[in-house]
Amino acid sequence: MALFGEIFRFINGRMSIGARLVLLTILFAAPIVVLQTWIVVQNSREIDFLNRELDGAAYLADLWPVFVDTTRGARAGDRLLGEESRVGADRFHAASEWTRFVATSDRDAVPAGAVLIARVADGSNLTLDRDLRRFYLSDVATVGLPNLMAATSRLAEIRADSYKTPARAKRATAIYQRVETAAEELDSAFTKAIRDNPSPVMRGALIRERDAVATAVKKTLRDRAAIEEGSGAPPDVDGLLSVSDHAWRASHEELSTLLRRERDRLARTLVLNLLGVTVSVVAALALAFAIHRGVTQRISAILGAMSRLLRGDLQVEVPHLDDRNETGSLAHTVLALKESLVARARLEEASIAAARAKTEFLGNISHEIRTPLNGVVGVASALVHTQLTADQRAMVDLICASGQTVERLLADVLDISKIESGGLQLELAPFDLKQVVADAVRLFSARAAEKGVALVLELDDSLDGAFEGDAIRLGQVLSNLVSNAIKFTDHGVVTVTATVNLSGVRGGCSELVAFVRDTGLGFDEALGPYLFERFTQADSSISRRYGGSGLGLSICKAIIDMMGGDIRVESAIGKGSEFRVTVPLRRMARAKGADETTADSFEDAQARPPRILLVEDHEVNRAVVDLLLAPLGVELVMAHDGQEGVRRFEEASFDLVLMDIQMPVMDGLAATRRMRDLERERAAPRTRIVMLTANVSPEHQLVAMAAGADAHLAKPINRERLWDVVMGQDAGEARGRSANDLLH
Repeated sequence: MALFGEIFRFINGRMSIGARLVLLTILFAAPIVVLQTWIVVQNSREIDFLNRELDGAAYLADLWPVFVDTTRGARAGDRLLGEESRVGADRFHAASEWTRFVATSDRDAVPAGAVLIARVADGSNLTLDRDLRRFYLSDVATVGLPNLMAATSRLAEIRADSYKTPARAKRATAIYQRVETAAEELDSAFTKAIRDNPSPVMRGALIRERDAVATAVKKTLRDRAAIEEGSGAPPDVDGLLSVSDHAWRASHEELSTLLRRERDRLARTLVLNLLGVTVSVVAALALAFAIHRGVTQRISAILGAMSRLLRGDLQVEVPHLDDRNETGSLAHTVLALKESLVARARLEEASIAAARAKTEFLGNISHEIRTPLNGVVGVASALVHTQLTADQRAMVDLICASGQTVERLLADVLDISKIESGGLQLELAPFDLKQVVADAVRLFSARAAEKGVALVLELDDSLDGAFEGDAIRLGQVLSNLVSNAIKFTDHGVVTVTATVNLSGVRGGCSELVAFVRDTGLGFDEALGPYLFERFTQADSSISRRYGGSGLGLSICKAIIDMMGGDIRVESAIGKGSEFRVTVPLRRMARAKGADETTADSFEDAQARPPRILLVEDHEVNRAVVDLLLAPLGVELVMAHDGQEGVRRFEEASFDLVLMDIQMPVMDGLAATRRMRDLERERAAPRTRIVMLTANVSPEHQLVAMAAGADAHLAKPINRERLWDVVMGQDAGEARGRSANDLLH
């Protein structure tokens, strides 16, 4: 475990340079040592394996004469009753076979002896040897020859008159067949042993033994014909047994010789490997000691200074600057790093201060503009739904349009700020692609009709179904392009077409291809690449005639780039422009459509007027909400700050809470948290809390949701959006959206 700890610290860079070099040296030597150690272990196992084989071969050498005597009628128990013989058999897991062999005194003693020999061979690994030479020799000595001798011993039962009766003839035939079978198996084992033995001398000896056994077997089988005719003498059992005994001793001697040679070879290899392991370890330790002693001190000091620099200690002194060698060069490099880090730290401090000031300024400006703008847009939204004369309606529409322009400009400035700081993030979720594209175009139907411009929407069926992406940002891009097309087209047509290109799939995504074409002013195509830069328009006179900040297209390009897509434009002066947008989108399972909800259905679903708690410190905003909710007939209770809101929430139950964030005494976040605590303490049902605020940044939205809010509705508000929240559509319509997204 200590070694693993050192390796872990080495990987994490917390070790000194000397310790790293020492450990690196050890790690380089470790594979060699491990390999040699593994070889040593394997050699040791092989030697143990061979020693057990030799022990088995020695035991068989003592057992074989007893077995041969039993083939001639002797009793095995007379010679194997010693404790040493029994213990030897037990060592090779052959105790039961040894007992049976010793206890048997009739004609079954020889087969029992053959079984004992085979069992000892198995228990001593002789029949498990991976070397084919030894394996086949073992097969000859422990299986083939014992089986042949066991079969041969039965030939003593055959007499000259063995074929006089059918029963005797059948028995004699079975004995001869057993001899033939054993002889064939032995001949096969001999042949394999001869084939895999590389020694010409030993091959010759084995061939002679095989031929001698084969000759004796053939002679015995030739005598069988005379015995069957009743004219021959009994078979020559002793001759065949003697030949088999001689063959066994020769094969056993060769097997023992091979085992001893292999053991001696492995022993020499083991000694050499042990020596190699020792030399490798000593060499690694010597090298590690030399590195540690000769290099560590100076480099460790320099690297220690560099480590402190990287941890932020810019006051550290760099040592060994006076050395005129590699360590001096390294020290000067660290000094240069220190000077660079000091300069960068100063720049970062200035940059952070500027970014903080910019963020605070934009946040304050956004809040201060949206608060009065909420009064303008909210009241105008309420006036639209009252009885107005034509002139009055035109004035109200002008107020609404102006408010929308201010809000769009404010949202563009905030988006540019997010893009510059890297704070603009995409929120991926399943959405209805066809609905998003249609809604983005449908928003401008009235404006196109007012100008007498035809607005044509052509959607391919491939848009059907749900896709994964940021529906809000995609709608923002399409809305901006359609808005510009209508703005710069005085007459003619604006056409929006969209399709999903399945053949252009990349990374498992489909590709949305959308075109926005107009017959408006157009511009010189050479200006196209500059059109997506900030504060840039095709003609400076356009700004004076049509208005606009020149931020919209740069924001669109930034959003499309974040989505991994592309936006291009083709145009000609006097002929109009064509914007082409491609965005990769992942197709999802078909999403279920949300149910449409109206004020009438809301009223029908309620058994009583809903009770709504409005927590808002600004008098104008309270009046705006009161005006917008009046047609719904709700019971509206107002609180001027968070503390009063909590008190009213504690005194009565409400169906909905509309909460501002920035308020005196207690802000909206603290009030929301307290309301959730009260619900838990009382085990009361969860009341929907919607943040109704001018703080629209993603950070504010996340903080609000963490405090316990259910949705976030940005100011300025209009009647439709507020009604959606009251009627329970806030989760799908208002959660996480910016003011510009919700308004357009």
